[in-house]
Amino acid sequence: MRRMQQNGRSQAMMGFTALGGTFALATLAVAGPAVDGDLDRATLESMSSRLAELESRNQALQGRVNELEAVDGQDWLTEQRANQIRGVVTDVLADAETRVSLQDAGMTAGWDGGFFLASPDGRFRLNVGGMLQTRFMWGEMSSAYVNAGRGGQENEQADQVTSRSGFDIPQARLEFSGHVFGATTFRVSGNFANTRNTPMEVYGAQFPSSNTPQPDSGIFHLLDAWVGHEFDENFSVRVGQFKLPFDRGWEVPVKYQLTGQRDAVAQHFGLGRSQGIELRWATDQARLRFAFSDGAADQLFYGLSLDGTNPKNSPWSYQQSSWAVSARGEWNIAGRWSDFARMTSLPGDDLSIMIGGGVHAQENKNYWNQNAYVTTSQDNSYNQWLAATADVTVNFGGASITGAFYYHNVRSNATTSSYDGRQVGDTENPAVATGTTQMIGVSLFGSMYVSNNVELFAGWQYMDVLSGLDTINSGQPSQPQFGIYENPGAFNSISLGTNWYIDGEDMKFTFAFDYMPSEVAFGWSTPSNGVRGTPGSNQFVLRTQLQLLF
Repeated sequence: MRRMQQNGRSQAMMGFTALGGTFALATLAVAGPAVDGDLDRATLESMSSRLAELESRNQALQGRVNELEAVDGQDWLTEQRANQIRGVVTDVLADAETRVSLQDAGMTAGWDGGFFLASPDGRFRLNVGGMLQTRFMWGEMSSAYVNAGRGGQENEQADQVTSRSGFDIPQARLEFSGHVFGATTFRVSGNFANTRNTPMEVYGAQFPSSNTPQPDSGIFHLLDAWVGHEFDENFSVRVGQFKLPFDRGWEVPVKYQLTGQRDAVAQHFGLGRSQGIELRWATDQARLRFAFSDGAADQLFYGLSLDGTNPKNSPWSYQQSSWAVSARGEWNIAGRWSDFARMTSLPGDDLSIMIGGGVHAQENKNYWNQNAYVTTSQDNSYNQWLAATADVTVNFGGASITGAFYYHNVRSNATTSSYDGRQVGDTENPAVATGTTQMIGVSLFGSMYVSNNVELFAGWQYMDVLSGLDTINSGQPSQPQFGIYENPGAFNSISLGTNWYIDGEDMKFTFAFDYMPSEVAFGWSTPSNGVRGTPGSNQFVLRTQLQLLF
């Protein structure tokens, strides 16, 4: 650059030299003819024009010289600017490369209904999310069971406080899912345990009374942990821990439930999670799932183990089931499968109708101690469990109706109560043969949007024992913990509420009111829903809940 500037100055000086010679000749030329008197008018005009042109060129050259001299004094600034320009270009290229990698065809991180990380070719993907539910509960019942004497309505495990209220966090979950190598899928999720004295949340320990906090409150409990593989668009398989294929009440995740939680019927009559292998076949009109597992979670009665299995996240050496199979089929009469992912129907959606059904069968022994089975004199103490369910869902686009029916048949030769930490089989808590118990459950819910983000809902729940439990107190006249289950009356509940979808399901506020007009037998207690056993009528539970998905 310096050499170019020097050349520019040399050219400028040469121009001035030539200009000076030309000017001298022009002067002589003008002077000569003037002396001799031979110069005509045309010649003078021509010379004047050339002189003006030379003056213009002189001014231009002088400006160029001034510009080069100024630049010559600022070489250091030019080099600094060059370095700055190189840095800017580098940053722009890096930013452009990043933006290209974040296009749909090669996006590697971001938000797509949830946070995710993925490889540019799409063969590997990790979805990271979670759920938080925080709520206020108020439960009121007209009378409570008492613990006085050995007759009448006493039950030393029942809640004897008629009015309760407080805040809690029913769900605080972390969820990881995705796929590897394109067609291999996975899911791992868990929940920080709430203080729930219910068989659905605690494994391998005696359950404390209603007034005693559990020592494992706040512990992270494993929920889902499975690996699956999609052989083609119709057929897949998965192994690990998952929700058994049986009913829609458990099929739909808690975060997408209409009332913000599973209803009492689904919690008692659903099968819950187990460990095993599941096969899945699906088309646009039908889906079928079949599982061979460690059995279902026995949550039929609160605190009374008719069957005894609770396989969630348990070691292989602690499995009671000799065998267990479950299956569920669904038929899409109208609509798309995505229309049934939630227990609600958005305004503007098309009509969608689905019918589903499930069956379950298992055989096992019952034990709470890893060293020995619970035994009675009946048929080597095997328990047999058969179950069936059917459901229907109709979505109208802004309104929905869903109903479910359950039937369970348990032939139990080793039934136990699971309270107070007593050793199974001792004189205070013996195992008994209850024979065959048959029971049914029914739930019916409907909802309707009254605006784009406000939904009203109403529901009815019913549970009853058709036969059995008549002999549960035979030979044990002094055992109040067993007598309380004898011939439990029917459970009836009416629900009313509203959902305010602040940001869809991602941010939802729920207000719900559950009313039980008649006695609630202790076996129908569902503490996670606020339902408590009471010998009286007119129990109600009020719940406000805020849900956040991330």
